[in-house]
Amino acid sequence: MTDNPFSRGGYPDTEIGRLTSLRNLSLDATYYLSFSSEFQNLKRLQYLEISPSSYFWFDNDSIMNLENLSIEYLNLQFSDNGACYHHIEDIFWPFSSLKGLTFQTYCGLRYVLKSLKRLQFYQMEYIDFTGSSNFNGEPVLLNDVDVAFLKNICVKFLSLQGTSTVGIPTLNPSIFMKCIEVIDVSHNSIYTYSTFFLFVQARRIRLVNFSHLNECQLPSSRRNLLETQEMLQKRFLPVNITLSKTLEEFDVSYTYANPNLLEIHLKIFATNLKKVNLQYIGFPFCSYHNIELHLPNLGIFDVSGSSCENLNLQFLKNCLSLTEVYMRNTKLNIGLASDVNGIFFRGLSKLTKVDFSENALKELPPNLFLNQASSMRNLILSDNLFTTIPRALLLLPRLKLLDLRSNKLSYFSKESLSIIEKLPNITIDVRNNPFDCSCNALISLKWIRDNARKFLHLNRTHCNELEDPRITVNEIVNDLRALELKCISQLWLDISISIVSSMVLIVLVVAIMYRYRMVLRYGVLRIRLFWRRGFAHNLTTDSTAFDAYISYSPVDSLFVSLHLFPKLQRENLRISFQDKDFEPGSTFAEEVVEFINISKCVIFVITHTFLKYDWGTYEIQVAKIHAIHKNARILLIIKDDIGVEDLPRDLLYVWWKIKPIRLPDSNNATKREKFWRKLIKSIKES
Repeated sequence: MTDNPFSRGGYPDTEIGRLTSLRNLSLDATYYLSFSSEFQNLKRLQYLEISPSSYFWFDNDSIMNLENLSIEYLNLQFSDNGACYHHIEDIFWPFSSLKGLTFQTYCGLRYVLKSLKRLQFYQMEYIDFTGSSNFNGEPVLLNDVDVAFLKNICVKFLSLQGTSTVGIPTLNPSIFMKCIEVIDVSHNSIYTYSTFFLFVQARRIRLVNFSHLNECQLPSSRRNLLETQEMLQKRFLPVNITLSKTLEEFDVSYTYANPNLLEIHLKIFATNLKKVNLQYIGFPFCSYHNIELHLPNLGIFDVSGSSCENLNLQFLKNCLSLTEVYMRNTKLNIGLASDVNGIFFRGLSKLTKVDFSENALKELPPNLFLNQASSMRNLILSDNLFTTIPRALLLLPRLKLLDLRSNKLSYFSKESLSIIEKLPNITIDVRNNPFDCSCNALISLKWIRDNARKFLHLNRTHCNELEDPRITVNEIVNDLRALELKCISQLWLDISISIVSSMVLIVLVVAIMYRYRMVLRYGVLRIRLFWRRGFAHNLTTDSTAFDAYISYSPVDSLFVSLHLFPKLQRENLRISFQDKDFEPGSTFAEEVVEFINISKCVIFVITHTFLKYDWGTYEIQVAKIHAIHKNARILLIIKDDIGVEDLPRDLLYVWWKIKPIRLPDSNNATKREKFWRKLIKSIKES
């Protein structure tokens, strides 16, 4: 009868009193919480829930008419801090048969702990104070007075979840510690190691939940601050930690643990521990070589979110009963790279399920599953970077489920198909992969069609890069004939395009080679010179042995030998030219390349005869290339009234590298002298 705004004792008491067989009753609280004498008829009532609808008032007389009932389970939900103004040490005096208590109020944990006074020495199944935190969120550091009543209750399950607790004092020795089997202190700010060790060493403890402990929040009062500082100074981490023999499950997931706290060799012993949840604790548990786990009966282990970049390959060697390992988002792409001999899972012959999702894995070590041939059933590799089926699966002939969702699979290669065919019982989930449904993957698609029973959710596995992104792989493989016909047409089109493209390319290459034939010839000649004269010779030859190389037509050889060369030689300039330096019997083209290459600049004697001189054109080409690659200069001695428009086109292409000097008439001595000074200066500047 919840969600009814009863007011001022407005319960339908007379009618409820007639329900003599009633076992479970849920009501909203009235403004003044009170149960009339009519409720005394509910002799079989076992469960009573009082939920908040508004602010209400109550005292110890409010529930006096429930005294003779056999209520075993009581659930009190207060929506505001109205109850905080009442003394509740005697609130549960009518409930002599109480086995289970749920009490939530915004008065804070200290307040609800006081209500346990009348429940001392009871044997109870559970006490649940979930969400009983202060309105202002004030953190609570419990002291001995706060837990005085709790210590004397034999309860199997206790929940202090979300109560803003930062520390609990020792409860040893006490009735509570002898009876407690399950403890939940998640979603708090507990930071003291004594609180952790308090519960994991209880005599009958089976499950401890320390998950979702947020950053420490210190109490604001001066007294509580001093208590907190005192507890911080008492932090102690022993070398050997022995957990209770009855402990079966330990959960500290989503709880920050400082990596700097473990600087000693630590051994953890727990003979009956079956499940450990360490996911996202901010502590690289699997990377520490100074931590030894001696957990012979551990079945389920979750270290997801921890960094295993420096993976300790011996981490699980003393956990030989493991059946499930979860290592999501642990940087295994780096940590597993060194496990070439299959050390990490060695000896784990009972392992049935492994989750390696979100690890940026591209491959698995080939020997990783050496000892899981008969046990492994489920392998989760979703959200990785696999493009093929890992070869490591060849060691798992009994694998039933392979989860490859959200990887980089576009098709199945021949090797991948061969691996899958050796796994007779496997089913594969390949959703959210960029599957290629084009002609390139035709063989893969045919195989999928013929082995559709091996795949999960093909009707929800979409093709990539199609006009309609809603098309699924299942639709393609069911109409594969249409794709085959399309591929045949595409094949002939591709062949035609390839032939035409090849012909165009050949023509283009020939045209380029013809256009730059002189450049190619220059390069070939340089290579031939290099190998003919030897590597050592090239290393010892001065790269600028001459100041200038002179190119001229045979008709102008007398001018060069009798006038130009002597004049320049008197200026101590090193000059090379054909009649003086070319080696007899050598190829003219090779000699031109050799001497131009070791000269600072090239001088062309431009006459009408030179312009008709075939080898002069070749020397111009070589000089042009040399000027560009060696940053060399080209000097033109222009005779015979030749204009710029008459010069070879190849010289005009590099005109910014050229300095023209016109040779004056021999009758003008002043201009002749000026010509020689200008020429000599230009050579020296080069």
